[in-house]
Amino acid sequence: MMKSKFRVTLKFSGMINGPFILEKEKTIIGRGSKSDIVIINDSLSRQHLLLEIIEGKLYLTDLGSSNGTKIADQQIPTNEKTLYDTFFMPIEIGIGVNLIVEEGFF
Repeated sequence: MMKSKFRVTLKFSGMINGPFILEKEKTIIGRGSKSDIVIINDSLSRQHLLLEIIEGKLYLTDLGSSNGTKIADQQIPTNEKTLYDTFFMPIEIGIGVNLIVEEGFF
């Protein structure tokens, strides 16, 4: 039986990275080699953003990054889980790195 999952794609500087299917409960995006999804972009911190799936819902946590994380141009709090359930709202991590989230059966 297929279960609902999340898939993310990152876009910046005319490039597309992904899509990446989130198969673990916790996924870290950043420019450091210890991140689960590594994006080489100077505006990202080594471990920039934590994506967590809790009871089928997606939460974003900015891990104290230098350039922050925004949903629809609103900065999210640092080190605090933020529910992301408005999939039409754009997410920007760092400067000019767009995160597209899709929910479905992948």
